[in-house]
Amino acid sequence: MGIMGVREVHLVLAGIVIEMFYVTQNMGKMSGQGGKMGLTPKERAEAALSLKIPDRVPTFELEFQLTKELIGRDYLTQSDLDGAPPARRERLLKENAELFIEVAEALDYSI
Repeated sequence: MGIMGVREVHLVLAGIVIEMFYVTQNMGKMSGQGGKMGLTPKERAEAALSLKIPDRVPTFELEFQLTKELIGRDYLTQSDLDGAPPARRERLLKENAELFIEVAEALDYSI
């Protein structure tokens, strides 16, 4: 078996997500608790990565492109930083990091 391509990786990940969704949706029926374990996003991700059943499917994005629509601001691009004095560059990078956190919290990312 050779190295998997991007399409194959996406198919494997999609299968895992579908399976986790099915399991978490049916957990409540099995346990009588509605499938709620009250995990934090970090605990949810750790459970999934340890092949345990989290309370729901952990979420994350490799790249989110609707930041302006969600938050009202866009992420920085290299052109935003080109030629910026060091103090301004530092401030812009800090604002960009805060935007990443705001998006992650708004979308309840686990990772």
